Amino acid sequence: MTLVLTFISYLAFLSLLSVKSGEINKNNLQKS
Repeated sequence: MTLVLTFISYLAFLSLLSVKSGEINKNNLQKS
């Protein structure tokens, strides 16, 4: 069970990172 929980939290962490990097890319595009 703990392995599944860690896997889910890992996926959530990855999606959070991708969302943050996406926002950064949007800001960079708006600046240039």
